[in-house]
Amino acid sequence: MDGREFLGPALLPGEQIQPSRFGCPPVLDPAQGWVPWQLRDAEDRLHFMGWASPFLKDLVGPDSPVSWRDLPGWSARLRLALDGHPGFGWRDEQQRLVGADGQLLWSGEGQPLGLERSLFRPLGLMAQSVQLNLLHPSGRLWVGRRSLKKAIDPGLWDAPVAGGLPSHETPSDALTREAWEEAGVTAEMARGATFRGPMRVARLLPDQVHVERLWVYSLKVGEGWQPSPQDDEVTAFECWTSGEIDARWSRGEFNHEAAVGLLAFS
Repeated sequence: MDGREFLGPALLPGEQIQPSRFGCPPVLDPAQGWVPWQLRDAEDRLHFMGWASPFLKDLVGPDSPVSWRDLPGWSARLRLALDGHPGFGWRDEQQRLVGADGQLLWSGEGQPLGLERSLFRPLGLMAQSVQLNLLHPSGRLWVGRRSLKKAIDPGLWDAPVAGGLPSHETPSDALTREAWEEAGVTAEMARGATFRGPMRVARLLPDQVHVERLWVYSLKVGEGWQPSPQDDEVTAFECWTSGEIDARWSRGEFNHEAAVGLLAFS
């Protein structure tokens, strides 16, 4: 924790850092207000977790590690501090905590530690998600438009299937669930998906840092098949070439993480 370069949790075997054309991991400097912080686990070991946003400096710091036992109360205080902050919306969804060594953190009862998903960006934690790229026989890729009700990137174009990895699910479980909810891909179809690999994406936002590990899958679909959403998170589907996706991303019309997951494996 003595260096200033932000690298995020350790890589998994075979994991890729986002291609350089999509940017490099941000460099964060304590002199600019970014706050490195640690978590104390059930065995009294300290884990460097990430770089918290400057506006949370009164609730987190390098000299006051957070105990795993205090996570519920601490997250409630963070929720109050972030209430009304642009782009913040409490989701009531737990994601697993991953330390900078790439290891999952565990409670004294042997359960994986989780934290409210909406706190990951303010705390600089690595979120995890699944993404399913749907390939049309023509070679084009299906894309979906995010609902205007979404707290993050409303109205932007996105992968046809993408969603956070909850603390109680494996990537394959989350993929099967999200594929049906967002695109009407049945469980039987989802079993035919190919795992393309994990990919790390990191980018600096105005006052937060977003770090995400994508578990990317792909699936070839038939000529007459079309996505059919079962929820209200996607408002439209279209079929584009990788060049069209690239152009939309360049103009800021595409969710960044989804564009990386689509273009890196197309």
